[in-house]
Amino acid sequence: MTIPVSTTPPDRPHEVLDTIAAVGVATGGFLRGGPHLDAALEQCKEGLRRFAAALGADAVASCHFETHFDRDTINVAGFGTAIRWT
Repeated sequence: MTIPVSTTPPDRPHEVLDTIAAVGVATGGFLRGGPHLDAALEQCKEGLRRFAAALGADAVASCHFETHFDRDTINVAGFGTAIRWT
């Protein structure tokens, strides 16, 4: 089962396990179509899922994402709360 990653607070009783963070990076210059935000975001969310799974979490809630762009690179930093349903 895929661990859900959500920007909203949990909607049912839960136990907070820890705050977690991950970074996704996409590269590609102008001639290669440029970097793709969706690729960097998905990489970041997969990192959050891996950290959550290592903690035994059921979900990552209340996530916030920040993006940083330059001509050839997009970085997405994500922060969230690993939770276990009770």
